[in-house]
Amino acid sequence: MKRALCWIGGIVLVLAAVLAIVVSQLDTGFISDQISAAVAKATGTPVRFASPPELSLLPPGAKFAAVSWDGVQDGQGMRFTARGGEAHLELEPLLHGELVIGEVRLDSPSLSLLLPEGKAAAPAGPASGTEAAANRPGGDVLLPLELGRLTLSKGSLHVEKGGERYDLRDINLSVENLRNGQDAVLRCDFTYDLLTAGRALAGTLALDAQAGLFGMAPRVQNLSLTITPSRRGLLPAGLGPVQLQGDASLDTAARQLHLSRLSLSVPHGRVGLTGTLGLDGPAFTGSALLEGSPRKLASALGVQLKPHAQDALLFKGSVTWEGDTLALSQCKGKLDATPLRAELRLHFRDVLAMEGSLSLGKLQLDEYLPLPGSGKDAAAGKTGEGKAVAAADQESATSWPTLNVRLAMSSLGWKKMHLRDISLALSGSKGDYRLTSFQGVLESGGRLSAGGRADLQSHKYALDLDAAEVALGPLQEALEKPRSVEGLAALKASCTTGGTGADAMLAALSGSGDLRLRNMHVPALTSLLHSVPGLKGAVSDTFEQVHVPFVLRKGEADMDPMTATSPKLQARGQAHASLPRQHLKGTATITTLGLNIPVNYEGPFDNLSFSLDSRFALDAVKGLGSNLLEGGRKAGSAAGDTAREAGSGIGGAVRDAGGAIRGLLGR
Repeated sequence: MKRALCWIGGIVLVLAAVLAIVVSQLDTGFISDQISAAVAKATGTPVRFASPPELSLLPPGAKFAAVSWDGVQDGQGMRFTARGGEAHLELEPLLHGELVIGEVRLDSPSLSLLLPEGKAAAPAGPASGTEAAANRPGGDVLLPLELGRLTLSKGSLHVEKGGERYDLRDINLSVENLRNGQDAVLRCDFTYDLLTAGRALAGTLALDAQAGLFGMAPRVQNLSLTITPSRRGLLPAGLGPVQLQGDASLDTAARQLHLSRLSLSVPHGRVGLTGTLGLDGPAFTGSALLEGSPRKLASALGVQLKPHAQDALLFKGSVTWEGDTLALSQCKGKLDATPLRAELRLHFRDVLAMEGSLSLGKLQLDEYLPLPGSGKDAAAGKTGEGKAVAAADQESATSWPTLNVRLAMSSLGWKKMHLRDISLALSGSKGDYRLTSFQGVLESGGRLSAGGRADLQSHKYALDLDAAEVALGPLQEALEKPRSVEGLAALKASCTTGGTGADAMLAALSGSGDLRLRNMHVPALTSLLHSVPGLKGAVSDTFEQVHVPFVLRKGEADMDPMTATSPKLQARGQAHASLPRQHLKGTATITTLGLNIPVNYEGPFDNLSFSLDSRFALDAVKGLGSNLLEGGRKAGSAAGDTAREAGSGIGGAVRDAGGAIRGLLGR
């Protein structure tokens, strides 16, 4: 036995020595020439080595210095260079007649692709053997060559196509264990600089994955793809790195891709997806998850929102995608403490069509709007708005989506003002939308309903508003205005307007309406009436019924006639209001106890100033006594002691005419 082993060992040593001698005597220049000729025959361009490759026996392989290949002709084609590298075969499989590459390393490889602007036509004819195997149900795809390790360091890729350019730099690529029936490990990172569709994008990318692609059901596990955009990134740089993670497997027989975990995340938000993607169609059935921190995301984008005890968004539901339709069902979640539910269907046809419903709990709107001074300044905002409007004007109406949606909300707040039990329905297409119904209840008191129409293409709008039992005092308080008027109001109005901003729309407002008030009390007017001698305490300071019809013409409102009635107090007048200037001016004649008292009022809506007509002071002093006595007698028959007490103060008022005049002039 020992003798046999010695003979075998001797034979192996002799064979090794012979191979070493053969290798040492090989003409590497001849070998490199043969390689160059073979490449030239296949591609039309030879490969060039800076120096002949160095061959090795154990392990079998070669090491080479700089190499280049240039297939660019007439500004099109491909060019490849590398500073050096090496390749080795595995010895054991080679003894069994199998070719397995143990390692390939390329130092600073560079590939340039110069492509024509037109799209290359797909070659006709039957699929290759590999493709045919892939298309057969259950067919295994096998590698023509197995590879232990592939390493690229400091590589680059440059692609040009017309006016578009793609540059990848500092490419580091490592592929390990690329073998049939086993999982390969892939790692890659590079810097990208892209110019596409007129946009310059830049950043870095890192990829780490474990994949089984050949000889079994293809699958990817532990996928981690991280993109860090620079200031010229596809996404705003403030969002930070964008990371894609997941696990997936391919069922070639059923032609389905199973996503057991797929997540796209940024530092303060994440979108998750699980389910099955059918490759014949394609179609998808599964579930989706959206979660994040709205305020932190906004801050990363340079916008500051009002702080909140909670800063969380959670939204999850079932997802079905088939043909051109995406359906979201059984969707529920929370925005901070506000619950939300949704059922939506999106149809991606010539234009986007959306239908469904959205339900929200209590939402404080000003908590989700930028704080003053955050983000862009006002001037920049207006400039941006103008550009956006100009762009919209150039857009075809056919690009506006088709809508048929319903919204329900338990409460919507803006500062101190709250609207609850909200419901609305919106429908339309091509930029022409109708608010078919709107209902809401003011927490300060009152009910609102409305309908309307918006033509976004021509910036024309129409609104029909019906408000009932609106408590004016609490409403002004909710709007952070002084309580200049009390009472319950009912309003019916039909208006049209146009324009691209709030100011322009207010200036173009036209239409008509009818305002009715009950138990109206104006403290400033009451104070003025009490300055008239003999009226204080004699008559009510509240108008039981008020009627104000109005007509709007380009932001200017004419109210005529304005009437107000009470058992002892009537008024009739007219007024003009400028909505853009928030200014009101009018006159009224108040009749009480036989007196006709002319009143003028003018000023901003929330701070009106009332005064008596100066001519009334002299007339009142001349006939004050007789008028009040007569008024007292007439009113006494109906009101008894109250009117008689009013008449009893006449003598003193007449004796002090100077004081009466000062009192009549009011505020």
